[in-house]
Parts: sequence; C-alpha cells; structure tokens
Amino acid sequence: MLCHRNFASFCSILVINPDFNLSETEVYLSYLPLPHVLERMGVLAMLYLGASICFYSGDVQKLKEDIDVVRPTFFTSVPRLYTRFYDTINSKLEKTEGVKKILVDRALATKLENVTTSGNFTHKIYDRLVFNKTK
Repeated sequence: MLCHRNFASFCSILVINPDFNLSETEVYLSYLPLPHVLERMGVLAMLYLGASICFYSGDVQKLKEDIDVVRPTFFTSVPRLYTRFYDTINSKLEKTEGVKKILVDRALATKLENVTTSGNFTHKIYDRLVFNKTK
C-alpha cells in the first residue's frame, strides 16, 4: 500500500544517497497525471528540493514544444514516450546520406563507446556537430 511514509522516505533518500545529484537548480517538466505514482514522486522530489516545476501545455502532442520552451533538467516519463522520441530521432538520422551519414555513424559509435567504457555522455566535437539539436 502506498502511504505518506513511503513518499517521505523517498524524499529523504534524495538527500542521503550521494548517487542522486539533484539540487534546487533543477527544472522539472510535469506532464503525467498527478495520481500517477511516478509523477507524484517527481513532483514531491522537486518540492522537497525547492526546485522549479513547470506544467505542460495540456496537449501531449505538443510535448516536444513544451520541452523546447521549458528546457527541463529533470524529466520523468513512461517508456512509451521515450520510444516515440527514439523512433523520431532514429528515423531522421537514418535519412541522412553521404558525408553526413558517415559523420552521424561515427558520432553514434563514439558516444556509445564513451558511455559504456567511462559513463561519459558528452563529446566536445560530436555534441556540437551532430547531437546539439537532439539535446
């Protein structure tokens, strides 16, 4: 059963556990219904930290535009939405040809290698040339 104690203990974990590197500078975009337990945890965490919470425009189809406006630093969602983002980005990358295609393939391979070996998500050159629009 979900009770207040469950939610309170979750918030205390944010402060105690050093793996959570969240602070009051976070910007959270809320779009799931508040009764959804994932959304409730996200909102409670941001309230507990004193961070900013922005609510979406009300149309899930315009969520990409909301993300562009809000520029959230923290965003929780359900797998279905991440799959839609992945498919959209992947289809655009697959349409590239020639030198751009070679650059995109090399950039993806390098970024994946960096993530798996060192956990580093950034690349000075490829982020600027290839991935800047997908951030």
